[in-house]
Order: sequence, then structure tokens, then C-alpha cells
Amino acid sequence: SETNALDITVKKTGDQDWKIQAKQNNVELVKGQWYKLSFKAKSSLARKIRVIMQGTAAKDYAVYSGENTVTLSGNDEYETFEKTFQMKADTDPEAFLSICLGKINEEINTQHRVCIDDISLDKVEAPEMEPAETGVNLLVNPDFSNEDDALNGWTETIANWNDSYVTEATRTIEDGAIVYDIV
Repeated sequence: SETNALDITVKKTGDQDWKIQAKQNNVELVKGQWYKLSFKAKSSLARKIRVIMQGTAAKDYAVYSGENTVTLSGNDEYETFEKTFQMKADTDPEAFLSICLGKINEEINTQHRVCIDDISLDKVEAPEMEPAETGVNLLVNPDFSNEDDALNGWTETIANWNDSYVTEATRTIEDGAIVYDIV
């Protein structure tokens, strides 16, 4: 019902990101060339989607574009996303665009709608890079010393996978250290 757009109603995501997937095959990516992948997307439910350029099974499904998982706000309004990347692998005339709407971090069992429009892959010039100061740690809060928020800069994931791994975990902050007790 969305004019000139990919309009998908998802009832259940499945257990892998590619279990709901739209693809365009046979897109030639040339070694050394820079590309900009852009698209607009919206969803009726806040969720993540994965949009990448990759190789076929013969290339072990190599992800040429680098990971590109984006978060849709769920407000049913189009948002624009861009990813600039360099093709570092050998030229691949059979690369494909992969729009993955299956499980991204979590299965979704609530029916929702995802629309994607204005998808483009353009050749671009190499981006200008600012010279980086050497010897500077680029990580945020590498020693967990931020007194107000010891996890500042870190993402914490404690998962219960298939009920056979972590079943219970607690975190405390003691004397400037983060301590986990994992059962």
C-alpha cells in the first residue's frame, strides 16, 4: 500500500536476520572503489534492521559494506540512513544488496510494518580523513573510572541463550571496579 516502496508486514521475525530478506543480486563492486549506500526506512514498531552489501555463498557471504544495522524509531515516519564504505575485497560482479528484516538482536512476535524507499548505491570519492593524533586512547571510559556512570561508553549484554548458558547475573560497582556474578 506504500507507493513505490518496499512495504512488508512482519508477523514474526524468525530466529535469523536473513529469514525475512529482500535482495538485489548481481551488483558489481570494484576493488578499491568507495560507495555510499543510502535508503529511507520506517516501521510501525521500534526495531533494528540490517542493510548490507555482501558476497554470495561462493564468497562465504562476506560483508563488503561493513556492518550496517540501523534502529527504526517506530513512529511510522521515514528516516534516512547512509553508509559509506570501500570495497576492500577483490572485484565481485555478483555482490548483492541484502535488506534483513528477521531477528536482529531479538525475535519480534508482534505484527508490524516496515517500509523501505529511495534505496541507492552510488560510487563516491574517498572521504577526506582528518589526521589522527597518535597515542591517544579512542575508547570511552576504558578503566571504568567514571564515578557517575561506570558503564559510560560500554554496552552490557547478559543473555539467556536457549536456557543453556547464563541464567542469572548481577552487577555491582565496588571501589571503582565493575563486578559481575554470573550463574
